[in-house]
Amino acid sequence: TLRRHLQCHHKHRYYKWCQKEAFKSKLPDDVTARKANIVEGYKTQGTLDGCVQMGDVVERVLPYSDDAFRAVTIQWLVETDQPISALEHPAFKKMIQLASRAKGVIKISRRSTTRREIINLFHQHLRDLKRRLTVCISLLCRPF
Repeated sequence: TLRRHLQCHHKHRYYKWCQKEAFKSKLPDDVTARKANIVEGYKTQGTLDGCVQMGDVVERVLPYSDDAFRAVTIQWLVETDQPISALEHPAFKKMIQLASRAKGVIKISRRSTTRREIINLFHQHLRDLKRRLTVCISLLCRPF
């Protein structure tokens, strides 16, 4: 065809003419390259980075109701693999009563902090036990 002939023998003159006339090249290699660019453009997905803005994370506070408390309690039992009797334990009831009097968000300690406090309580308990069990034994056996 004429385009193939132009591409092989008159490429530079054709490009000059295309620039002068603001014409897109119709040479077979150029058309194939444009099609490949279009197909390549379909393979990549654009981003929404310019359109999406991060907002402040707002935690939704659920209003209290007996049904909501029951649902959250059951969810806690199942997810932490607690026995059902844990709900009746006095320590659990005491914890819930104390938390219910909080004025705002309850701060729950991190795992490492809780672990450290438990170990400190254990050592304090051992010190108290040692103090209570301190007995002076006399090696001299004298009758009174």
